[in-house]
Amino acid sequence: WDGPMHGERRSSDLPPDGLFYNFANPVAARGNVFQGAADVFSLVNTFENLEIAAADSPTGELIRFNPSKFAIIGHSQGSATGPLAAAYEPLLGLDVWSGAGAGLVLGLLHKTSPVDVPTGVAIALQEFTDSGIAPVGDLHPALAILQGLFDPVDPMNHLRRLMDDPRGRPMQHVMHTYGLGDTYTPPVTAQVFTKLLRAEQAEPVLDDYGGVKKVTPPVVDNINRNGEIVTGVEVQAAPSGYDGHFVLFRDAGLQRQFQQFVGTWVVDGKPALVAR
Repeated sequence: WDGPMHGERRSSDLPPDGLFYNFANPVAARGNVFQGAADVFSLVNTFENLEIAAADSPTGELIRFNPSKFAIIGHSQGSATGPLAAAYEPLLGLDVWSGAGAGLVLGLLHKTSPVDVPTGVAIALQEFTDSGIAPVGDLHPALAILQGLFDPVDPMNHLRRLMDDPRGRPMQHVMHTYGLGDTYTPPVTAQVFTKLLRAEQAEPVLDDYGGVKKVTPPVVDNINRNGEIVTGVEVQAAPSGYDGHFVLFRDAGLQRQFQQFVGTWVVDGKPALVAR
């Protein structure tokens, strides 16, 4: 389906990025994330209750969906809106996040694609010196206010619930793909994403940023939280001639790991991260 501010939902000729991350209207930008999460809840509810009668089915047989095998795969904008829903949707059993980061201000200060956001932030805040644009830090008062506005939808405030929910909601299996040289989702935000998940890094680790336990594939049931066991991994890949934002779609080894991760869960109920 088309996410908020994409496809026919745009009702505009302006590019989707500028409409979704609409910092000329921050309240609307925050609302787009809420809407993206609402879409996920609606889709889960729809497929949980959807039945296509045999008479209307292209196969000639009744079609229904198995709610014990609902998964979410979110890339880029989908990984910004998805965690807000996945953290509270009990029917989602497995998540795959690609081009994913957490921490709005960190993103604003490091994101350089599709536009140079840090320069735009400095200009918007009128941070100039005699020699040009001044650097802006993450403790800037205006950015602190903006972060507070977006705190309700920032993945960093919801990720922990995916694999450790104090309310007793079932934990989810999680695979987070991290592409080196990602200019859309800055590495620092991807690192925060993994640390808040409290996932483990699958070897080979190409960016050892510290504070995360390493594990060697094959990986199954590597996370134990209060007796509940799931698989939770960050998988890194280095692009060759393209932006690291897209490694899930262009790295053959990573694609195989992704397919096996989802496939083994569907078949066996336990996702396995195979060796690359």
